[in-house]
Amino acid sequence: MLHEALAAAGLREPVLVGHSLGGVPATVYAAEHPARAVLNIDQPLLPGPFGEVLRSLEPVLRGPDHLQVWQRLLAGTGTEQLSPPLRGLLRSTPRLTRRCGTPARGGCRAPRW
Repeated sequence: MLHEALAAAGLREPVLVGHSLGGVPATVYAAEHPARAVLNIDQPLLPGPFGEVLRSLEPVLRGPDHLQVWQRLLAGTGTEQLSPPLRGLLRSTPRLTRRCGTPARGGCRAPRW
């Protein structure tokens, strides 16, 4: 999905920046596609225990209750310590949503903004 979006934007060799767990997909993308550079910020590239937690939550993440996982993760990030303008910005940012059906109806479709 990332490659298609970058190609559609005309970015042939992007500079990729990944923060925290975003460093893993940035690095994987750079290993599989042309990239000018990849920069990982605050990411040791070893998701370890967090990856195990996500794998254990896979059934929920693929179902209609997937946003509950996001809410639990967000609750532990300390966003309440941000200034009111920054909290407002965080709340106003478009969220990724998924439309999920039963496995017989194709399960989850591609994410949409």
